[in-house]
Amino acid sequence: MLGGNSGHTGQYYGDIRLPMHLLWRFRTKGPIVSSPAVVDGLVCIGSLGKRFYLLSARDGRPYSFLKVGSSISASPAIGVRTVFFGTEFGDDGVYALDLINGDMRWKKDIPDVSASLTLAGRVVFVSSGSGSIHALSTEDGQELWRFQTEGRTSTAAAFMRGMIYLGSAEGFVYALEADTGREAWRRELGGSIWSSPIAHEGHIYVSSFDGKIHALREDDGEVVWSFQTEGDLSSSPAVCHGTVYTGSDNGTLYALNATNGTLNWSFTVGSPILSAPLGNGQVVIFGASNGVLYALDAETGELNWSHRTGRAIVSSPAAWEGRIYVGSMDGYLYAFGAGEEDEGAHGQVIP
Repeated sequence: MLGGNSGHTGQYYGDIRLPMHLLWRFRTKGPIVSSPAVVDGLVCIGSLGKRFYLLSARDGRPYSFLKVGSSISASPAIGVRTVFFGTEFGDDGVYALDLINGDMRWKKDIPDVSASLTLAGRVVFVSSGSGSIHALSTEDGQELWRFQTEGRTSTAAAFMRGMIYLGSAEGFVYALEADTGREAWRRELGGSIWSSPIAHEGHIYVSSFDGKIHALREDDGEVVWSFQTEGDLSSSPAVCHGTVYTGSDNGTLYALNATNGTLNWSFTVGSPILSAPLGNGQVVIFGASNGVLYALDAETGELNWSHRTGRAIVSSPAAWEGRIYVGSMDGYLYAFGAGEEDEGAHGQVIP
């Protein structure tokens, strides 16, 4: 799922060999803002062209796809034999697809699902643009509980130790019991929260639209530290090996000490960063609105590698077996790695 796990940390535990090159790209029916989910050789991705695809992670060849009635901007979550994704603006809802044959197992009507889905055990957590969050059974889509926030929310719920955490446009972070939906605490921050919180090792990391990133205690939401950047923060942060990364609308990626929030380094690309970073302790990878995917040295922030796509990258990268997968607004899903380029997998499109 987004960030590779239910805490959405963006931490990858494998090696990433640089320099990478393009292994394959798959053309979808519309721009991609959703982030891919990859597991066991299968990559799942939705597009604004009202399609959801199941592809081979090795060569990009399609296994199956589903036409839906509206665009897909939410990132999917993969569970046992099932992938879950949401749609928005017209045919609103959550779908569960069988990973083996691509058949639809169930659909649940929920309005405006633009936030990434979160899977924890046998429950999938779904945020609605109407300000509600829903806990659904993975088996049949039955609603187990729902919680209404103070206003609009478009952030994914981060899960950690039996609790879920989400933000709202009114500037609140909510902590809810994952089993019941009961509110444990809420914390008001200084700006709207449009990016998804990160839950990791007892802390919740949250970027807000006033340009600050905060570290909150999981127990009571007390602010441990805050760091003021020089631009609004729409991108979700990532945390990896003691470093928190967050991209800014001013085109700068910040690397902060996760314990005290001090600045380790920053790297400026000159174009808004809406893509959540991905790191493994040696490399941090992210996309930018200039259409470039960047790989930086995690310790120094020096540029190690980059690749330009046809349009802006809003999608957040995912990793599998050393390969990097990311969508672009040019309508292609890209796969990068250290292997040999597969020309035969380029340019495929399903009507």
